[in-house]
Amino acid sequence: MGHPREEARFRHVREGDVRAPIRPVRRSTSVSGLPTRCGNVVGSSPAIQRVLSVVEKVADANSTVLVTGESGTGKELVARALHDNSRRADCRFVTVNCAAIPEELLESELFGHVRGAFTHAVSNREGRFAMADGGTIFLDEIGELPPDLQVKLLRVLETGEFNRVGASRPLSVDVRVIAATNRHLEAEVAEGRLREDFFYRVHVYPVTVPPLRERPEDIPAPDPLAIDVALLDMNHGWPNLGHDSLVHAVMDASCEAIEAGLPA
Repeated sequence: MGHPREEARFRHVREGDVRAPIRPVRRSTSVSGLPTRCGNVVGSSPAIQRVLSVVEKVADANSTVLVTGESGTGKELVARALHDNSRRADCRFVTVNCAAIPEELLESELFGHVRGAFTHAVSNREGRFAMADGGTIFLDEIGELPPDLQVKLLRVLETGEFNRVGASRPLSVDVRVIAATNRHLEAEVAEGRLREDFFYRVHVYPVTVPPLRERPEDIPAPDPLAIDVALLDMNHGWPNLGHDSLVHAVMDASCEAIEAGLPA
């Protein structure tokens, strides 16, 4: 949650000291010794190795991690790897897409509500933070949060406390927060759409996930056998298969071959 002593304990992590008190991260290595996998984050390029290195260093920290990158780069996979390699791995990993929930429902979704808090609130409801108690909550598209919810989330990050909608008594949780965005949050702060204090609470450990076009060496080589099978099927069983579908079919077959340890 960002406790000062916790941040002091892990300050040397941000400064590059590899002697941080962390658990071993479950990683796979290639013949050359380069890391190729951490959970479902796969690759041996220098760019993805930097991501895996950050995961290794901050997995057990309780402070907030901000995962940035373009849409489709695998930000949730990085968040999951952080959780799975932390001391919270045996507890819940709860995901919330802040952009997919209507603004008027988002507070109740995050913090829950009590019976009678609003129309149709016929019973008490547990929010996502309560569900994640002891574990990790992943807040995707954090840049979509409206200002009033930024203030309430800031309180959770600072104190570990929140109020359910309609309740006067606060609840306490022990939750590690991982946030993600495809926006440039510094620009959002400059333009007044994001609170500066909220930004700095979220931006404790930044991790940037590079797009695949910047690390082409992480694209698995197509399996020749998979290409032959796909072409054969296209000629005999898939007469209307388009080029994009063929590419996806070949790549899927190639990945399955690599996972099975077959030559690609």
